[in-house]
Amino acid sequence: MASRGGSALSEDDVKRISGQYDLESVRRLNLRDMGLADVSVLAGCTGMVALDLRGNKLRSLAPLRGMTSLRALDVSDNGLSGATLAPQLEPLVSLTHLNVQGSAISRVDDAVALLRARPTLRLLALKDTDGERACPACAHPSYLAAMVEAGRDLIMLDGESMFLRDEVATLLGERAGHGAESEVSLPAAYSRPWFAGVPSRRFGPEAPLSGSAAVRSVRTSADALREAREAIQSMIAEDRKGGRAVDAVLRAAGSS
Repeated sequence: MASRGGSALSEDDVKRISGQYDLESVRRLNLRDMGLADVSVLAGCTGMVALDLRGNKLRSLAPLRGMTSLRALDVSDNGLSGATLAPQLEPLVSLTHLNVQGSAISRVDDAVALLRARPTLRLLALKDTDGERACPACAHPSYLAAMVEAGRDLIMLDGESMFLRDEVATLLGERAGHGAESEVSLPAAYSRPWFAGVPSRRFGPEAPLSGSAAVRSVRTSADALREAREAIQSMIAEDRKGGRAVDAVLRAAGSS
């Protein structure tokens, strides 16, 4: 059945795709790129844990409001409105992983509202790690600062580890404290996919859902952090060495 330029998901579709006879038994469902505009039938899937709706034609997430066990949700590339998205996340009390890349979120306030509406979020993506499929709000100069301030419990934002961001910022601050002006090149591994071991373009029910997944991502980024720390500390040491050399020259000139 057509609906708003797209098709409607049926109960038979859900049973066929999930392999479950009862909607209440469906835990994971991949409905990516099916041209769906109506997913009302999903209201019966109250036991859902992971749901991939990327690349459809949805304008509302209202049918999902009874999914109190839902932990991972991908609604990217649906063009969902920022003004209506946040309120529809409020009933999803278990949600920790959310992908809204390619949504029509144009205001930074609407992006921040996602975090305020669902404080359980730990991994949130409004754009790819390479900047592609970005919501319009991501281009605003205040986007990152506002999201970091509002998302103090986030583990990853747009594929970047918040833990590593904080650690590297501290190290950069240490270097700045020594008067250095040069930039520090961080290892490529500093930014990682927002699901450990799963490329950001393939988020879906097959991705790990345990809370330890994000922790593993941080741990597997430890080498990158160590490299960054060593690079910065080496630069600080070089600064000090250079300073001592200058002092020696000045002392020699003063005594001559």
